[in-house]
Amino acid sequence: MRKDFLLTEDELQQRRQKKRQEQNTDLTSSTNDLPIVISDEINLNNIAFDTLSIDDWITIENLRSVFDSIFGNDTVQCACVDVSDRNSALISWSHFIQKVLLRFIDLFRHVKEFQELDLDDRLNLVKCNIFSLMVLSKCAHYSSENDCCSSDDNEMATNHRRFFMLCGAPNNLRDMFVNLVLSLVNITEQDPVILSLLSIILIVLPGLSMNENQPLLKDPLAITRVQSQYAQLLWNYLVSKLGDEEACRYFIRLLNMILQIQSDVQILRDFLRHQYMSSNIVDEMATLMQTIL
Repeated sequence: MRKDFLLTEDELQQRRQKKRQEQNTDLTSSTNDLPIVISDEINLNNIAFDTLSIDDWITIENLRSVFDSIFGNDTVQCACVDVSDRNSALISWSHFIQKVLLRFIDLFRHVKEFQELDLDDRLNLVKCNIFSLMVLSKCAHYSSENDCCSSDDNEMATNHRRFFMLCGAPNNLRDMFVNLVLSLVNITEQDPVILSLLSIILIVLPGLSMNENQPLLKDPLAITRVQSQYAQLLWNYLVSKLGDEEACRYFIRLLNMILQIQSDVQILRDFLRHQYMSSNIVDEMATLMQTIL
């Protein structure tokens, strides 16, 4: 990040005042049209330094409510996976993860901007990106006690370890996944607003899966607009919650977290794809997982 992107408090106040003056002279303008691109370097000059508007709060509250209704009462975790043998573990895990990912699809049905995208683009984005969202679900449900990502010897953690062992996973693969989840828990503090906004940003993030065979999108500009709208909404939420300077630091951490999700999930996806193909059980996998893997 360049130093000239970090503004002083006086400069921020001048920016806010200028923004209010522009809004008074042009009521038809909208900050939702500002170009924001998820990348390693954020151009903060293109991000509105405003507090949340009423429309923002309504959108956020609706998303939080939907996210809580879909994920809040879900207590099903990896303990439900059958770890009696390798094939049973892989098959039951595919059905478990399918249930998790279908909940995200249910979430996106409540996002008007996503539903208005071209149908083929939506299908391609879901096919390529939704697998990465499983770590957000795990983050939402993480508990410091009796959790599959725990270092303790509880039932869930024991089953989790056995799953990776049955699949012949490298010693560090489970550690990689656990550390990814714990890092996400640490940065989001399991805030349903952040997790729901992040879910939308990731599902419309072209190239998230790093799949060189991903089909070309029919209307990439529309997808960029959705990404920009929800990235700005997340930024405004963070500013209202943390203040400008802390929000800037937090956003950088979050971008690094996205890159980590992208890298680690690709490793996990490639490993699981090999496991299913080499076990000749593809036809017994959950249908959605057959499409994804």
